[in-house]
Amino acid sequence: MQTLNLFLFGIPVLFFFPFVNLSPLFELHWTWWLLLIFLGANTFIAYTCIANTLKYTEANKVSIIIILNPLITFLTMGILTYLDVSWISGERFTLLSIVGALIVLSGAMLVAGKKKK
Repeated sequence: MQTLNLFLFGIPVLFFFPFVNLSPLFELHWTWWLLLIFLGANTFIAYTCIANTLKYTEANKVSIIIILNPLITFLTMGILTYLDVSWISGERFTLLSIVGALIVLSGAMLVAGKKKK
């Protein structure tokens, strides 16, 4: 599973690295560096855990977690927009985006509730 993660995340780094401008990174305050390190470690740990769950759980159950990740982001952005925070720009949710999120959520619930024969 670690080979899969290396392939999915390591190979694109090699392809995109020549096009990256690193100079803005050197101007960041140390607190932003801590945030970047935390978010990178969080992502690495999360995807490693998801890859390891494939050893112990059916793939369709693991895919539900993957489907729900964007919905959690969608909900979080909705809350932050409602709270009118100043450190991130608000999202404009259309009826189509809300209906799409509900369809994805209902599909995930149908898969989770399906009984195995």
